[in-house]
Amino acid sequence: MDSFVLNRLSLSDSRLQYGFSGVYSIDKLPKQRKRYRSFIVNTDPAHFKGRHWQAIYFRQDNHCVFFCSYGTRPQYDIEQFIIENSTSFEWNENILQHPNTMTCGLFCLYFLWHISRGLPINRLRNGNHCANERLVQNFVQRYFKLVQVPRPLSLQYFQPLSTSVQKQNQIRLKFKRELTMEKFGYLVCDSCSPGEFLYIHPSLFLNIIDCVQNVVLRKDISDKRIVYFKILNNSEIVQYIHNDAQEECFGFCQLHRTDPNDKFKVFSPNKHLFVNLLDCVLEARDITSDEGDCPRFQLQFGYFKLLTNDELVKLFHIL
Repeated sequence: MDSFVLNRLSLSDSRLQYGFSGVYSIDKLPKQRKRYRSFIVNTDPAHFKGRHWQAIYFRQDNHCVFFCSYGTRPQYDIEQFIIENSTSFEWNENILQHPNTMTCGLFCLYFLWHISRGLPINRLRNGNHCANERLVQNFVQRYFKLVQVPRPLSLQYFQPLSTSVQKQNQIRLKFKRELTMEKFGYLVCDSCSPGEFLYIHPSLFLNIIDCVQNVVLRKDISDKRIVYFKILNNSEIVQYIHNDAQEECFGFCQLHRTDPNDKFKVFSPNKHLFVNLLDCVLEARDITSDEGDCPRFQLQFGYFKLLTNDELVKLFHIL
């Protein structure tokens, strides 16, 4: 199914069209979702013919539900888009579609129709591809009113497929959940030393609003200069490592926790800022880390970039 038809089908449903951003190739996803709650994305970039459709839905609590009819977790740019725009996310682990059919777009419509109404999709069964294919095609033809929707496939169509289908699995559709790491924080600085900071706040925040509110409530730093930062993801590190900044705006810290369910705590062994991110990375390599004796102890480096005033104000209106 091409993107034009899929987009028209999505907009034909009165509930789904509210908050529906559109149909995208993987390289055309926006950086920020803004007010939109649902997206359909192809795993191929725009200059390819298209491979597989997947769906993304953001709930009001900023939790994201990712759907793939092949039961895979989000990958590459799609995963990064979800991480940047949610506090946590989950994905289904069930294989619902037969690998020899091209109905992934219809599965996405089926998923978004139900989740936008707060309904489960447990009629779909893991491994029972034939029944699932008939179900979604009949459903889309009934509830999405466009003539481009193909007619339901006959039972004869599925006979060649049934030999490779395992016995119907009656287990309810399973989703796997994952937390998104906190990424915003702030430095307490001395106005006389622009290339250094006094200390880093020991906790990170999921969004910039919570970060700023923490600063406002702290009376002990009201006379200090506060600078906000964002922890960089891997793609941003690669992007910035080849470009010099106009002033010192990069730094690094150590993120540590003793329980995977806890938030990371922040410690900075070096209170210098860098113009070049590569210099920052090289400096971090010389830091020795004591990981302790606790088997559950986690320690990793985080690289951050200071937020400009324009970036800060923009984040206020996005998150």
